[in-house]
Amino acid sequence: MNGTGRTVTGTNFGYIGTATLTMAPGAGETQTVTSGAVCPGASLPRLLINGNAAGTIVLSNCVTPVFYTYTAGVLTNAGSTLYFQPTGTYTSNANNTVNDVVFTGSNRVHTIAGAGQMTVNGDLTLNDTGGTGRFAGAFQINVKSDVTVTNFGMPQTTGTNTTINLNGGAAQVVNGTATAAGKLPSLTVANTAGGVDFNNFIAVTGNYTYTSGAI
Repeated sequence: MNGTGRTVTGTNFGYIGTATLTMAPGAGETQTVTSGAVCPGASLPRLLINGNAAGTIVLSNCVTPVFYTYTAGVLTNAGSTLYFQPTGTYTSNANNTVNDVVFTGSNRVHTIAGAGQMTVNGDLTLNDTGGTGRFAGAFQINVKSDVTVTNFGMPQTTGTNTTINLNGGAAQVVNGTATAAGKLPSLTVANTAGGVDFNNFIAVTGNYTYTSGAI
């Protein structure tokens, strides 16, 4: 479904299907998508962000897509949360910036791919209630604020590697658990000011790279 200058709201909806919801505002137009005021909200189907360079897509409150593809368009997302709960695919065909991001569910495999990178201006949360949640695919997630990892982090599929890149310009915190239940994939520390504080037990199942920032 294509919309122009409209708001798409998911309410009591969310069976996984093959339909694609395309947000494609033209120049000077604004479209808004939301799953509700509080996460997880209603699951959306396949969400495609493919806007005009002069159009705006607003991610409002909580947005819970099953499949999410970013291709083009200006994102406005202050105060919003991208909430990845079902087993699905996140594809970034170009660099894009979002606010808070949550990867959760029960024993979920979150496939992330694409030539672009995702920048999280807010917080990144990795929490799988089943204990075997993990990423599949080679991808980089740049995080400007804090990371919380609990009950997540089974090793990725052989030959794939997701990297969490801590490159904020202020103090950042990585919150783990009292045991090894929370595991990050590959981790890069490239903080430019303020440093990184590691709380509790932080496990890394991939590579650890230090570039800059006080620890």
